[in-house]
Amino acid sequence: MSSLTIDGYNRQEVQAKYIDSLISRMDFMETRYALREFLNDEKSRYSDDDLLDEIKARGPDYINDVFSDSFQEMVVLS
Repeated sequence: MSSLTIDGYNRQEVQAKYIDSLISRMDFMETRYALREFLNDEKSRYSDDDLLDEIKARGPDYINDVFSDSFQEMVVLS
């Protein structure tokens, strides 16, 4: 077996194959947990206003999912 190296030449290919290998061995729940972690990391980089704008842009179902526990009545877009 040749020595293993990662450099600018093969990084993209090695990384893509590694990710494919990881995903191919995951069951449904592992995939959900990995996706949740990824999305949480991504959204934690948003400002408060950017996060609110994204939630609003997704529509009333998302707004209600996120904010319905905080208020007595459901949030409705006008």
